[in-house]
Amino acid sequence: DGPSQPAQAQPAGGIDALFTPTEAAAVLRIGRSKLYELIARGGIESVKLGRCRRFRRSDLDRFIRALAAEPTN
Repeated sequence: DGPSQPAQAQPAGGIDALFTPTEAAAVLRIGRSKLYELIARGGIESVKLGRCRRFRRSDLDRFIRALAAEPTN
């Protein structure tokens, strides 16, 4: 078996898929530490389920769209 890939999220019944920090970091192709930096800066939204942090696919997509819209130098 090859390396595991994060699940391809497809909303079921209109509900966003939730990703773990490891899965969200893999989708964004960044490390978990960088992901937590983005949370602290308010750059990406997350939800808390008890003591666990999860990321909605729509929030990951919104973050990616915002990066694409930033002007390049």
